[in-house]
Amino acid sequence: MGTAEKCIWYIEGGMKDGKCLDVPIHVSPFFIGRDKGCHLRVKAPGVSRKHVQLEVNGEKIFVGDMGSTNGTFVNRNKITRQVEIRSGDTIHLGQEELRITRRCDYKKNDPVADDILYNSTIMININDPMFALNDDFVQQEKEFNLMITNREVTIVFQPIVSLSECEVVGYEALGRGFRSDLPESPCDLFRIAEKLGRAKELSSVFRSRAIQTCHELPGAPLIFVNTHPVEDLTTGLQNNIEEMRRLTAPWQVVLEVHESAVTDTRMMLELKEILRDHEMYLAYDDFGAGQARWNELVEAPPDYLKFDLQLIRDIHKKTTQKQEMVRKLVDICLDQGAYPLAECVENHEELEACRHLGFTHGQGWLFGKPAEASFFAATKNKKA
Repeated sequence: MGTAEKCIWYIEGGMKDGKCLDVPIHVSPFFIGRDKGCHLRVKAPGVSRKHVQLEVNGEKIFVGDMGSTNGTFVNRNKITRQVEIRSGDTIHLGQEELRITRRCDYKKNDPVADDILYNSTIMININDPMFALNDDFVQQEKEFNLMITNREVTIVFQPIVSLSECEVVGYEALGRGFRSDLPESPCDLFRIAEKLGRAKELSSVFRSRAIQTCHELPGAPLIFVNTHPVEDLTTGLQNNIEEMRRLTAPWQVVLEVHESAVTDTRMMLELKEILRDHEMYLAYDDFGAGQARWNELVEAPPDYLKFDLQLIRDIHKKTTQKQEMVRKLVDICLDQGAYPLAECVENHEELEACRHLGFTHGQGWLFGKPAEASFFAATKNKKA
């Protein structure tokens, strides 16, 4: 009777010098991370001190995350518990990819080289399409979570003017990133937040910071603050609404709801009633960017209807038919008791066309670029 061939699990990968990593999993449990005590030390961004545990049980092998900051991914899917893996499966930790294989060419006397285990950094070309991670993979999860916890964001304000008098009556609060290791753009930050399931929290942090800093603005202007489409617009915003009302004057806050979230008439009526109880206004944002919500506009009209840039840009160059269409939309808005507001007005020709079409308010670079509250306070003082 012949001797049974012995098989063993291996970790395969590529290193920065172009060599191949080929490490037998010679003990169980087998630890991977940055710590010197790990069986495989991976010194790379996003890898925790003790990141992954591999456990061999008979012919099977299991992988579990050890509470790492950035998580562990198996075949591009994030794991939340110990899972079984099969030969050929890939593991991602930080920015690195490792492949687990089971082979029967193990030689008992082959040493595991310390210079591979403890003195090399594994480097994989993650820009190669074959190594593409799924949409849930976030390399900056730790930094983002710290930003939310410490509220490390900043707010800029853009003027909103009355077109009849061309005077500033309010400002829209716009959130920005503040950390050097994260994007400044709110769009990029919300992409990260959505992957992590924290878009509601980011939106809430932006609003809170806006209310905390709006007192630096001159006078007592209207403050337009945004919501995110995933937010519960009634009970989910209750604490935030109460905080805003506590920190501002009556009828100073305007809560903006994106057109895509205006889908339920009953909910919008409930939200409007909540805002009325707290002496606040309601605005529908980016009207005309997608599917116009006519039913909600008529049955649950806002206080302000912000017309999207697609309807405003080069409005003075549009055909008579298109201008007439915008005029009818403005008339419907006025008939419902709402103020029509033209967004992204960038030149005097657009301004005059918007006045002619009946818009009552405007916003855009023609009236002022987004800036910190202190800028507008200093400008007001100079004029005075």
